[in-house]
Amino acid sequence: MTTFTTRDATRCILLATARDAEQWGHRAIYQLESGEYLANKVLGTSS
Repeated sequence: MTTFTTRDATRCILLATARDAEQWGHRAIYQLESGEYLANKVLGTSS
């Protein structure tokens, strides 16, 4: 039986945090792009 060390726990937390940050980043970029698209549509400018 392997012991679950603090280092293992830290690694799991860091990996989960990085994955969440990546997903949040993609979502933020998507929202920015869609917001820019809507703004261009409303203003009548083409990007």
